[in-house]
Amino acid sequence: MKITADTASYKMPDSMILAHDSGFYAPQEVQSIAKWIAPNGTDWYLIQGFDGDVWVKP
Repeated sequence: MKITADTASYKMPDSMILAHDSGFYAPQEVQSIAKWIAPNGTDWYLIQGFDGDVWVKP
């Protein structure tokens, strides 16, 4: 998946607790290590950041 300047990362999926602001990991392409679909249908992807695993949504 592509990480862009608009992509924020979160400590937990479907939460408002940011791990990093938008653009922190951008721009790059990453491979997710897990996927979770929220009750509202939003796809969340777990990626390995240099400082630990974080969740992003496209």
